[in-house]
Amino acid sequence: MAITATQDFAQDRAPASKGFLARIGDKVMESRKRQADRAVAAYLLSLDDATLTKLGYERNEIAKRDPRGYPFV
Repeated sequence: MAITATQDFAQDRAPASKGFLARIGDKVMESRKRQADRAVAAYLLSLDDATLTKLGYERNEIAKRDPRGYPFV
C-alpha cells in the first residue's frame, strides 16, 4: 500500500516583491513629489497674508510642511 501526499508549493511561496527597476521608479517618483511639494510651499510662503487667507491657507500651516524649513524664501 502506498500513501501519496500532494502539496501546492505555489501557495507556500512568499508573494513576489517589486522588481529592482520598479522600486527605483517608486523612489524617484516619491522624491520628485516631495520636491514639488516643497516648491509649491515655498511659492505660497512668498505670498502676502491677505492672498494666503483668500486662498484658504495659513502661513504657519505651510511652514510646518517641511521641518527643515525654507532657507531661500
